[in-house]
Amino acid sequence: PPDWPNVAPHVAPALRGVLREAAGRLATPGCAALLHDFADSRTGRPLADTLVASGLDAEGWLRSLHFLNGNGRAGCVSGRTLAYTPVGSPVVWVCPLGLEKARTSTRGSSANVLIHEALHTLGLTEDPPSSEEITLQVRIRCGK
Repeated sequence: PPDWPNVAPHVAPALRGVLREAAGRLATPGCAALLHDFADSRTGRPLADTLVASGLDAEGWLRSLHFLNGNGRAGCVSGRTLAYTPVGSPVVWVCPLGLEKARTSTRGSSANVLIHEALHTLGLTEDPPSSEEITLQVRIRCGK
């Protein structure tokens, strides 16, 4: 879609609304405050500092990411994963089987998954914090 130029065509139709929801959430001060809750594993600074250094706001950062089809990639094999991101990478791999299952869930929870992945692109690692702890904080700050 024109407002999401970095989305692979195969996943774009299913992601359009979810990305808009995630961007809308990140545009709110409460959700954007999430970037002060976690640190960049490379620098130890809050993710908000990493974002400021990029010259983008949280919504702009999300729009700058590349959402590619992860079909056949190791992170998508389980069928339970909606998306995954190597820490610090500008690429979010979208898992078609997980995406299909997410269509039956609420758009909000899928939007939170994309926000969670965007945190990884800014340098957040897992363990610690656990994936569950990150997701809980996203829900607290950004809604369900």
